[in-house]
Amino acid sequence: MLLYGNSDYLKQLTYISFAPLLLFATGDIFTFSKEQIAMVRSRNSSHYSERLVKYCTK
Repeated sequence: MLLYGNSDYLKQLTYISFAPLLLFATGDIFTFSKEQIAMVRSRNSSHYSERLVKYCTK
């Protein structure tokens, strides 16, 4: 359990508006400190976006 303001709370989340006050996590939470990328898929995604996701997730 990670509480906003504690030293273990994920630093990246403190930069967003309305960051969660409490997080439940299992496993190694420090892997979240590594470089990351987030992708959101649309229901009607284009062929180009599907190829881009496949390329980025290799």
